[in-house]
Amino acid sequence: MSEPTNTLITTADRSVKAITAATAGLAKVVAEVVALGGIAETLSADIQQKESQLTDLERQLNINTRNAKAELAVRVAEAENVVLSSLLVKNDLARVSNATLQELQDNLTDARSNVDLRVADAVKSAESSLYAQFTAKLQKQESDFKVANAELVADLRAVKERNQFLADELVKARAELTAERDARIQIAKAEAGRQGVVVNAGKQ
Repeated sequence: MSEPTNTLITTADRSVKAITAATAGLAKVVAEVVALGGIAETLSADIQQKESQLTDLERQLNINTRNAKAELAVRVAEAENVVLSSLLVKNDLARVSNATLQELQDNLTDARSNVDLRVADAVKSAESSLYAQFTAKLQKQESDFKVANAELVADLRAVKERNQFLADELVKARAELTAERDARIQIAKAEAGRQGVVVNAGKQ
């Protein structure tokens, strides 16, 4: 009886190890999913930071422009073109017409739009790449889990069959033991009966 019991315990241990390995695989997939989510959040935070820096630069440019215009207006009122030329030379600036300034602003707007599009394309490309990697890893994990699960089912089926065989053998052994015991009781009774007859005959 010890050998079948050891075989049953060893099979059960293998089943537990297979379940543990499959569970560890699923935990690894979950960890990778969490890591991929962190990467996406980091990309989003970087984009927001760059947008915030661009807004600050625009605000500072507007403040500097207003200050320069105020100072220029005062000095131009005093000496108009002479002062203007002096200021332009001093600050290494050039005179730009309104039409040229508008053109430059339009170009700046177009450049910003292109940057936004490029950033959006880069984010979309990164998301697609991460999704493809995650999908491939998840499919592999699912495949490994199915194999481990199939092996586990086969092991459990073998254990059930072995248990059923042992149970049948136990029932059979008990039946044989009961029959043997009953036979010995009947033999003992028969012998006891014969001995009683012999004793009675001797007394007569």
